[in-house]
Formats: sequence, structure tokens, C-alpha cells
Amino acid sequence: MPWTLEMLREIDREYFAELIMDLLRNLEFRDSERIKTPAETGADIIALREDPLSGLEKYMFKIKAGGLVSSNEITAFIQTLDRYKSDRGIFITSGDFTKDAKLLAQREHRGRIILWNGKKVVDLLNEYQIEPKKELIEMIESRREAEKKKKEVLNVVRLESPLLFDFNHEKVIESVVSKLSQEYKIKRIFVSPEYLEVFLSPAYIISWSSKVQRENEAGEVETLELRDKAVIFSEEKIITKASEDEKLKLAVSKALLNDSSLIKCTEKTLEVGISPSKATLLAKSKLSKELGVSQSHIEISDKKKVYVPTKAIIKLKIYRNRGEAEVNLETSEIKINIKPLSEEKLIEYLKDECRNSTKEELREYKTKANENRFILRGETDRFEFGAAIDMYTGAILAKDVRMKRDALLNLIKSVYPRGKIINVEEGKREAVADILVEGKIAVLKVNLENGEHSLLRELHSPDEAFKIAKSIIEENFPIKGMEFESFSITEHRIIEILMSGVEGKARVKVDGTNLDVIDYFVEISPKKAEEIISSKYKEWSIKERTEDADSYTFSIESESQSAKVKLSKDGKFLEELDVVLKGDVARQKAIEHLEKMGVEAKIEEAALKENWEIVFIGDERFGKITLDRKDGSLIEEEINYTERALEKLYYEHLKLKYGEENPITERMTHYRDKGYLTIKVSSGNTLYYAKIDVKTGRVIEEDKLIDRGLMARIKKMQLESKYK
Repeated sequence: MPWTLEMLREIDREYFAELIMDLLRNLEFRDSERIKTPAETGADIIALREDPLSGLEKYMFKIKAGGLVSSNEITAFIQTLDRYKSDRGIFITSGDFTKDAKLLAQREHRGRIILWNGKKVVDLLNEYQIEPKKELIEMIESRREAEKKKKEVLNVVRLESPLLFDFNHEKVIESVVSKLSQEYKIKRIFVSPEYLEVFLSPAYIISWSSKVQRENEAGEVETLELRDKAVIFSEEKIITKASEDEKLKLAVSKALLNDSSLIKCTEKTLEVGISPSKATLLAKSKLSKELGVSQSHIEISDKKKVYVPTKAIIKLKIYRNRGEAEVNLETSEIKINIKPLSEEKLIEYLKDECRNSTKEELREYKTKANENRFILRGETDRFEFGAAIDMYTGAILAKDVRMKRDALLNLIKSVYPRGKIINVEEGKREAVADILVEGKIAVLKVNLENGEHSLLRELHSPDEAFKIAKSIIEENFPIKGMEFESFSITEHRIIEILMSGVEGKARVKVDGTNLDVIDYFVEISPKKAEEIISSKYKEWSIKERTEDADSYTFSIESESQSAKVKLSKDGKFLEELDVVLKGDVARQKAIEHLEKMGVEAKIEEAALKENWEIVFIGDERFGKITLDRKDGSLIEEEINYTERALEKLYYEHLKLKYGEENPITERMTHYRDKGYLTIKVSSGNTLYYAKIDVKTGRVIEEDKLIDRGLMARIKKMQLESKYK
């Protein structure tokens, strides 16, 4: 039976959510999952779906059963998507969306939020042949039948006198249904009236007047004329002044305008009340006492009979049961008489339900009662059956029918006797199986509640998928000679091929419907990795190989260098982690650089830090040079003259400039941090002071002094301080 909008709006929120989960599976959403705290989260379902352009996307779904969805609800849902970093959201209602909500979704959130109203959901359910539950159909038919019977059992009855108080049959029936719903948890749709009897009691409205004498504030006696309406219900209940009771005043005014009245019921019962004459006597007697006058001073001008609804008896059909309610129309008190169905009847209904669902008889079962529920669990030849039935209505409240695993496998084998079952995924209500048969993969959907099955789709064969996968991998990766090893099916659509060979292995995901390659994983063998490194570094030798989850790392050497290189396990990405000169090569490069600079020295130390740092020392010069760690090119030099060389250079300077032949050094001080040396030299009574650059040997500053006389002593003190 196809879905209608009327049927969709009858279901509760839980059933609505189940339907949406079924739809998502048919729409090829992945990993659909109900959210356990929808009120806190702001959504009911989360799922994944592959988009051709943007790839895998995260969806969240909000469900509302019935009613209009406002723009505020759309805004709140968008905030939920932001909070949980979802790509898209679908708001689903069995009702519809306000104009503002539609505009908000279209203008401000186009593409990110999708709206499904009741009509859209109905169209999808029918398109994917997701049929309504049998219980829902029965409930709707029962309600229609109840409405029809209500019209048949209620007749329009004319009363010869008006009603003092209105009788609304619909309100009375609704009050009984409401009480049944609250106290017995009986759904309204299961309750329909079969009989309504109304009890009416006669009453009288008496118009009276009387003249009474009263003393005013001035002490004078005045004659007052009093008028009002009295209502005589019974000997015990007499209202002499209706005008003082607002409810009664209105009811009396309305009743006096009519001569008859109409009510709807199956039957009316007129109760025996006081007679018209008795009513007059009762009215005059009570007024006489209240007014303090004799009955002869009370004049009756009019008297009208009315009916007062006092009680209603309603006989009810409550699905498979019957009950009766008595309503006190004066106090609104309701008494309900309903007994639970017998255990024998309940078991009979549950057996019928099992038979209708599975087309098989229950073999064995267990039962228990829980409040107003009667629960049965058992099994048939092929199914496990469990159901809960309302003890007062006989309506099925919940049902769990599931095909046994062995029966499911036997069914699949009977449909494809020559097929090989690859895998079977069992959900709550249906199972999906992948079967290799005649060079193709059939995807079979089985309804676990009744065993009905249908072909969901057909996929290409694993051999075809392997050929596509092999060509893609071998054309794009440094790996050849791949052989088919095994395959698996995921999501009942993707064929995952595992292949391997001497040069490595690969896992490729192929869309079984069109043979498009969706994803792949490639890992070359260690031997193939060595071949790639050897071909790239032809004059190098491999000394060590290590690996992690994603790459191989090689230590390699040439005549002059050592290196570390990393090769991704798919063989596509090669990275040099480090290339360095060997130590002896770095020393030789350093000697060559020093020779070019005219420096004769011996290498004291060669240390590899960020680059090669070479420390050297010679007779005339010492220092450090920095060479590039990879090619040995000169980066930085720090060369100083030795103190002995600087002394010699200065002696030569004195000879050339002053003709000194036998100078004697009295003091030398080397300031390494400042890069110069101070020297004091004497020759006879002549003193020479100088400051010399230790890197170049150039005299930066010098002074000459003839050490003779008082003034010379003063100047000597100054020079000693300057060249200390």
C-alpha cells in the first residue's frame, strides 16, 4: 500500500525516525546512526555521503513530526551544523515549512541546508517502495470506521422543552477518551462510541414578584417590589434568585428564549422529577421564608419546564475490546468500566500477528505481563518473533520479527543456488547480501520481518575490477607484475581489490557499478625500493635501510659523501634528508682552501655541526674555516697570525721603516676577543710601541719614544697605558 500524506502525519516520532533511516540506506548514505541525545544535540541522525565533486561529506538530520517549521528552528539547526562541523544538513518534517523558513534556507544557506516536507518524504518512501506498517494501516482504517459508526449510532433527538444547560456529545465523548488515554495509555484512535444514553431531569423556571416592607437609612418604612427567577431542580435544590448566579442567570435567559431543544444521542432517558404544581409550592414556600412574607404575597407570573442533563452512559468499542463509561454531567466525574482482554485472546491475537507477518506458525513461546502490556517471545521455523500487545485494546504496540541467520542464508542460497555468498550485513529490519554469481556480483535486499527479497543492484565482476585497478596502478606507480590476490565488498557497491607481486602490493577501491577507481593504497617492496634508490644514485652504495608505516629510509655512501634519503612506500616521493662530505674529504678540502690562501698549517680538528668546522694551526697562522657540509665550498674563514709570526712581521717593519737591525721584544699581549696584539720593542735607548691586526699582520697604530729625560718618562707612562 503506498504512503499518503494523511498516513505520514498519523505516525509518531519514533516510527518517523525509523522510516528516515530506511530512506538514507536506499539513498546510499554511509554509517547512518541515530543520535542518542537529540534534544541536547539539536539533531536526530548523523550520516556520511560521497559527493562527486567535494568528496566525503558529513550530514546531520533534524526530524519534526507534524506542524510547521519556523525560521527560528532553521537558524537553530544551522547553529548545530556549525557546532559539530557538518558539511550539510537536512531538516525533515511530516508537515511543512513557513514562508520565512523557506526563504532563509534558500537565500542565506543555499546548498548547505536542504528541506524535506511531508510531500517530499511521501514521494521518496513510495519511490523506494518502503511500505507503511500493517498496524498503521489498521489504525487509520479503524479510525475511519469509528467516525462512520459515530454518525450511525448518534441520532438527533428533539425535546419538547429547552435544555437549561447545553449538552455537547462530542465534549462528553472526548472527556472519556482523554481519561482512557491518561489512565490506561489507550491511543485515541482505537476508541469509538457504540452507544450514548443521556439522562435528563425536569426542572422549572418560575418568574415571581413580591412586595415587601423595609426600613430605609432614615428610619422610614418603604414598600419595595422584588422580582426574579427561581429554578426548582428538586425538593432539596431550589435557587430562588437566579440573577445572583452568573452562570445560572445566563442559562435561564437562554432557556426562556426557546420552546424546545435538540440533542445527539442513541437514547434519552427522562428521569422522574417533581410535578409542575409541586414546583410552584416549593418555590413559594422557600421564598416566603427567605423574604419574610406570607405565601399569598408572592405572585407567580410564569412557569417554564426545562431539562437538565444529569448523566451520560457511553458504551465504547476499544479496538478488540469493549468498555463502558458513566459521566456525571453535573460534576464532570467519569467512571470507566473496562477489563483487560483474557490471556487466551491476547495469545490468539499475537499468534495471528505472527502468522500474518511470517506466514508461519509459532512453535514455542514465552509470555509475561508488564503493566498494561502483554509480551510474547517465540519462534517459528525461520523467524524469531517478539511482540507487545495492549491488554485493554488488543492492539499491537511493538513488534520485533527477525529472520534467523540460518534461514537467511538458506533463502539467499535458494535464490542463487550457484552463487557464492561474499558477505551479509544484517540491519534492524533488513539484510543486504553480496553474492558472486556468473561473473557478476548481485546485491540482494531481504526484508527480515517477512522474508521478501529484491535485487538491489548488480556490480561488475572482481576480475573486471582487477583489470582496471592493475592498469591504474602499473601506469602510475613504479610497480609491475601485479597479480590478483583477493577481493572484498564494502557498502554493497565498492569492490576492494588486493593484489601483490615481487615488486610490492596494492589495495584499490573500485566502484562496482561503473568501474571508477575511488581510492588506492600502494606499497612497493623493500627490494623495489632499493632498485629505485640505486637507479637514482648510481655511484652510491646502500649501507642501511629502515622503514616506518609510510616510507623507507636509506643510508647511502659515495666516494666523497654519505647521505640519508627517504622514499615513500608508494615509490612516488623521494626526499633527501641529509647529504654530507665524509670527514677525510672535508679535511682535504680544507687543506686545499688554505693552500689557495697561502696558509701552511696542519688540521687539528674537523667537526660536523651545521656545517664542517675545521680547526688548523701552523707556524705562522692558525684559526678555523667553515665548509658547506654537502660540497665543501668555503662558507666562512677565521685566520689569525701566531704571536711569533706577528713579532717577526713587526721586526721586518722596524727594519724597513727605521733601519733597526737588532730589536728586542720586551712585552706582547694578545687580545683574541678584540682581534689585535700590542707589542713593546726596544733598541738601545729607543722604544717602539705598536697595535697589530692579528688576521692581516697590519700595524694598526704605533708610537716611537727616545727614552731620555723627564718629558720622555712622562710620555712613556702614557704609552705604557695606551699599549698595555
